[in-house]
Amino acid sequence: MILEIISDSAKFVHFLGFALGIGAGSFGDFSILQKLNRQITEHDLAALDIVHRIVWVGVGLLWVSGLSLLYMRTGFQLNEFTAKLFIKLAVVSVLTVNAVLMGMVAMPILKRNTGKAFLEFSLEDKAVLSLFAAVSICSWMSGLMLGIFSALKPAELQMIAPMIAFMYFSALFVAMQIAVLLHVIWERRQISGSRLIATAS
Repeated sequence: MILEIISDSAKFVHFLGFALGIGAGSFGDFSILQKLNRQITEHDLAALDIVHRIVWVGVGLLWVSGLSLLYMRTGFQLNEFTAKLFIKLAVVSVLTVNAVLMGMVAMPILKRNTGKAFLEFSLEDKAVLSLFAAVSICSWMSGLMLGIFSALKPAELQMIAPMIAFMYFSALFVAMQIAVLLHVIWERRQISGSRLIATAS
């Protein structure tokens, strides 16, 4: 009975961590999208800093509850691990590294570009931020998929790993294409503006 209560509590904390992480992460990505043509302000940065902290809380809860559930189910014996468990650990590890780099790289980029719209960022800054967003979205979606689809539980590593790898590759490829497209749009807008000024002169 006690073990069941502990297990259910750990599951609740795990779902809570996931909800906080995916909710805050999605809100942060959406907030940046809203700034395509609007300047990023100090207020926006403060809000994104809070969002980043909430993501960290979510990731922390995932680790604490996940490792607790893992111990109860396997005793940390590797031969008891399924392919799904290995992939879930890998995905949460990617989320953790991404969260660290968001604080070290992405937030300084946003601070450096305060007062600019996202379209005005350099191509490098657009690409870096787009890649972070892609990794975040893909990781949370992968975690959701692994948690929901029971059909993946008995699946072999040779099946799950390529599928998840393809998802990440596709997300990163699309993110780069979007970053380049947005930069092209900005450059053409600048050229058009310069021509209008020249014509008016």
